[in-house]
Amino acid sequence: MQELPCFLILAAFPRGVLATLTVLPLTYQSKGLTFDDWISLLTLCFAPLIAHVLAGVPKTVYLSQNRPGWRDKFVLYNPTTILWRYFAIADRRIRAKHWSAADMAASNAYFWTRRGWDGSEAISRKSQAFCVSLPDGKHVALISESTLKTVIVTLQGADSLYFLLKGYLSASNDNYQDTASVGSIFFPLAIFGLLRLVACFWLTEDFVYTNCEELQTSAASVNTPEQIELVPRNKLLPIELLNNSDAWTGEDYRHPNSWQSWLFRSLFLLSILGLIVLCLWDFKPAPNLGDESFTMTVFTLIISYTFFLVISAIVYGYYFVRGCNKTTVLHCVTSLWYQIYTGVLLALALLLLIFASIETRQSACGYFTTWPIGEDPCGALPSDKNAIDGIFGVAVVGNITALNFTQPEGAMSVLFAHGICQGTLYPRPDGMGFEGFQFINTTYRSQT
Repeated sequence: MQELPCFLILAAFPRGVLATLTVLPLTYQSKGLTFDDWISLLTLCFAPLIAHVLAGVPKTVYLSQNRPGWRDKFVLYNPTTILWRYFAIADRRIRAKHWSAADMAASNAYFWTRRGWDGSEAISRKSQAFCVSLPDGKHVALISESTLKTVIVTLQGADSLYFLLKGYLSASNDNYQDTASVGSIFFPLAIFGLLRLVACFWLTEDFVYTNCEELQTSAASVNTPEQIELVPRNKLLPIELLNNSDAWTGEDYRHPNSWQSWLFRSLFLLSILGLIVLCLWDFKPAPNLGDESFTMTVFTLIISYTFFLVISAIVYGYYFVRGCNKTTVLHCVTSLWYQIYTGVLLALALLLLIFASIETRQSACGYFTTWPIGEDPCGALPSDKNAIDGIFGVAVVGNITALNFTQPEGAMSVLFAHGICQGTLYPRPDGMGFEGFQFINTTYRSQT
């Protein structure tokens, strides 16, 4: 596994595709945004990220006196870690011969032991002695905090997926590349949250475990032999939990390589591969703008999500083939390369936020975009002027029925637009300029 990180990084960047791309230089365009614009954009920006973290990071239980370091906690916020947790909980439920509220609680907690994070089936069984409050049923309650999180994440993901697919399946002006801005850079993260649905019936935080310090405090307060008899032995010696192997016994769960598990693993991996295809499809130049060019924001966005998905798919595939699906904690979370990978993802997210904050501007038709002036995603007549920068006009010979504009025969007027002119340019047969412009929608202020 030592060579795996380098291979994954190279695999995320298709060589033949990258050779044909042109990335436009970073241009400061956000100076025209108002304070209200920034509040709206930043709210849209961080909403999917916050929902993804709050819904995906589990509760932790400490069965060791030492505490995890910041790097051990940091990896829990990695989307690869969160998606694995969704998969593992659903897979454990599929393989369970007898499912109870205690099983559901233990599957949703991350246990910190002397060996690090542990979500194995062994710790799931042994930790039940430390659970002081269980969920009310074998699945999540309809009215609960977990259900609310699932509804929020699902609505965000469905909206983002619809917007993304609409741009792929049609040449609409609101294509994701065309209108990528600081407010939409985390839209794909919301789509990944849809994978929460595979485990939504068994995701809960309605449980309480006793931590190691609380057990020791309880044990220290016991002074008489009569009182000692009331305290279970395994609660006085939580260290015994660390010596249990995770060997499959066949008592509680079906074999990790059962056909039910293989089918679910295959479908889950196919969904990740499908998201990779969507990311790679973004390497196709935008249908409305640019020949084979990308803004710095769009290019960084594509690279970031492709990088994350490719690594996730290969890591999942590696553990799926080996049958390492008995734990809700991804096996490699404590390894150095995975911590570095998590740091790279954070760096790419910060870089993406900086680039988008610099390049985002509001186009003449109201869309926010990172494309430079003159390449608006509006289907509009190209111009370096708009309602913010100043007035511009169109020279007209004859009448314009669509605007109820008439003038004497042979006269020429200039319509000064207040906003944009939408329509179709008709090129001349000799290729020298254009001979006409069909108006679809516009507004104008005066004529001469």
